[in-house]
Amino acid sequence: MRYLTRWANLSLNNRLENMETRRENFKDSMIGGFTLMIPLVLLSVGATLLLNIPNNAYLAWLYSGKATLYRNLLMFVYDAIWGNFAFYTVVTVSWCYAKKIGMSGYQGVMLVISSIIALCALAGAGTGAFDRATLSNRGMFTAIIALFISCFVFLHLTEWSGVTLPRLRVNRMFSASMRHFVPIVCVILISGLIQAGVSFVSPGDTLQSLVSRLLTNGVYLVARFSPLLACLIYGALCMGLWFFGIHGQNFLYVINDGVYTNFLVENMSSGGDNIVNTAFFNTFCVLGGSGATLALAVATLLFCKNKTSRTVSKLEIIPGIFNSSEILSYGLPTVFNKTLIIPFMGLPLLNAIISYIATYIGLVPIIRHNISWAMPIFLSGYFATGSIRGSVLQIILFAIDLAVYIPFAKRYDESIEQSFKSDVKELTGIL
Repeated sequence: MRYLTRWANLSLNNRLENMETRRENFKDSMIGGFTLMIPLVLLSVGATLLLNIPNNAYLAWLYSGKATLYRNLLMFVYDAIWGNFAFYTVVTVSWCYAKKIGMSGYQGVMLVISSIIALCALAGAGTGAFDRATLSNRGMFTAIIALFISCFVFLHLTEWSGVTLPRLRVNRMFSASMRHFVPIVCVILISGLIQAGVSFVSPGDTLQSLVSRLLTNGVYLVARFSPLLACLIYGALCMGLWFFGIHGQNFLYVINDGVYTNFLVENMSSGGDNIVNTAFFNTFCVLGGSGATLALAVATLLFCKNKTSRTVSKLEIIPGIFNSSEILSYGLPTVFNKTLIIPFMGLPLLNAIISYIATYIGLVPIIRHNISWAMPIFLSGYFATGSIRGSVLQIILFAIDLAVYIPFAKRYDESIEQSFKSDVKELTGIL
């Protein structure tokens, strides 16, 4: 009995270690996939900013006949990258995962193909629920679910399904491809059954649209009796999704477009007193991008030594001024970064509380002006509120964000240095 107990404990420990290893492999592959797409992110962020520069004269010229070629080029870059971002994510992450666990080139290609199939199935391909936007940056939730399914299936079934095939006297490439027949069938069945179940429960929905709608309804109900609490829940959901590489505002766009935009319109048209609205969230809560990351970029430049982190932070400064955080999110990264998760998720909520109280007691006017999300910080506070007090509040919030980010940025910098020394020591030991 004692030996049986020891075997059970050993088996359990092995299973736990394997689970941890698989989790780390998947996380590292996600980060690796995002890293491969940094050049695309740089191009798309540049195109996005050039399409949304908050200057009336520039926008009038941009949408005039004189700038047709220039505008079409920017739109092409924007649509070609952001319009297919979930698709690119599936390709790069699945390829990185194949390399991470030591798959051959044949296996890697088949894993990529199965991940694309899973993405299309979960997006509702072949049904009335299919939405082309699911393949864009709005579909990152679906992309991650597709990756999890395909990577999990391939990890467990590829070797089992191909034990006898290499012995067959057939074309080598045919034999290699047929090894993946069972895993691909399983990926199709699992993703197809998930979509079929969603369609049965809620006809016309995909998994992503169903989850998004349920979250939206919940936030809307809370907003009816506690605007601040609803804003905090919405902010926590957005930043939590961003931690996994999912554009939170895009995933929950129904909340912004259907709830907070309506509150802003009510303020503008009928003198409503909705403190929390879409301009409030963009102007005060996510100051300098999701996670208030402009402050992180400045803290990194001022107090960190790692060259890569400093380079990425330099690239983030200008986009961050225009409230774009993708370069830092995928380049530093803040995605899957446990060291930075507390300020990344907490600061937008702290900003919301401070701004709500300042507006509620009358220190800052209620926002009644619709401004572009790309309006540079410190200017956006003035134009949104119609008062210099809006800009002063932004300066105060930025100072708080910077002070909070500094120790976390230093800690992350130290962790990079320790990881590098550990790798060098391990390599030296091997040699």
